[in-house]
Amino acid sequence: MFAFPRTAAVAWLISLSGAMEVRGTEPDSVFVLKTPAGTPTEMVFIPEGEFIYGMDIELLISLFTGAPPDPNGPIDISVIPESERIDNRLPGEGPSGIVFLDDYLIDRFEATSEQFRGYLSSTGQATQAQLGEPDIPVVNVTWFEARDYCDWAGQRLPTEAEWEKAARGTDGRKYPWGNSFYVDALNWQDNTSIADNGVQDGFAQLAPVGSYRRFLSPYGVEDLAGNAREWVWDLYAFGHDPDDNHNPTGPPEEERERHVVKGSSWAHRAFEAHLSNRVRSSASLRRSFLGFRCARDADDLAELTRGTAVSPSTWGQLKRARSPKAD
Repeated sequence: MFAFPRTAAVAWLISLSGAMEVRGTEPDSVFVLKTPAGTPTEMVFIPEGEFIYGMDIELLISLFTGAPPDPNGPIDISVIPESERIDNRLPGEGPSGIVFLDDYLIDRFEATSEQFRGYLSSTGQATQAQLGEPDIPVVNVTWFEARDYCDWAGQRLPTEAEWEKAARGTDGRKYPWGNSFYVDALNWQDNTSIADNGVQDGFAQLAPVGSYRRFLSPYGVEDLAGNAREWVWDLYAFGHDPDDNHNPTGPPEEERERHVVKGSSWAHRAFEAHLSNRVRSSASLRRSFLGFRCARDADDLAELTRGTAVSPSTWGQLKRARSPKAD
């Protein structure tokens, strides 16, 4: 019912490739939850409906060539550098298609150090997680730790499809803000971190959550293209199952061992910021660029508190100037 042929999906996305950039705006209101430790968490409501999920190889090739993708032309993967074809992961972003999701809530920001400290204090859990200032994302967490934190907070990890819809909206865009890459739109690999590419995004490594507020997703969700990569619920399979198009949650547990990681980070290149990008990782992996955010079903909205969207810097006592890019 919701799937359509790959060529049709490609044609639809081609028609969007030259469209005007439509950036998201800050949500008028968010749902404010309190963790068991009393730390606020802002969540954004994502309405039910269909969206374009995944990306076909023709579109991926066009990211390198700069030419419009041709759904009827030959597929020449050699134009993609070998360094970008580790584990042959690029074709695994398709086939693209239409997927339906029920409505849900997702964290407006990546889980922060302040929130994770509350979890550790409340539960007594030991961890090797990397913690920073209150509004710096917690990283170096395993999939198990991310899952357990979300469970403790009365939430859950988002599915890959939920993460991608919150990031792309319904129109299949490449980035949260549209189809063009902007060097000042995200925290990515630059002169102050790893790369010598003539770009400075303002942060050597992790940035405070919400530092790039001119470049939001269509729903007002933030930091989905950079800063920290994020664990999602799904186990990894090569490519998307076109028949699993209604609230997909990934392959059965007995069939796979590794989980999906979404998004890009301060340590990754511009190409990896496109939103269909997906990599596979052992659930016990820890990395200084790998964090998470939580989600939850929207069937209990009446029990939640709706509040005005606020800057994450108001969560704690941290008082410091925010990036000019946040204005």
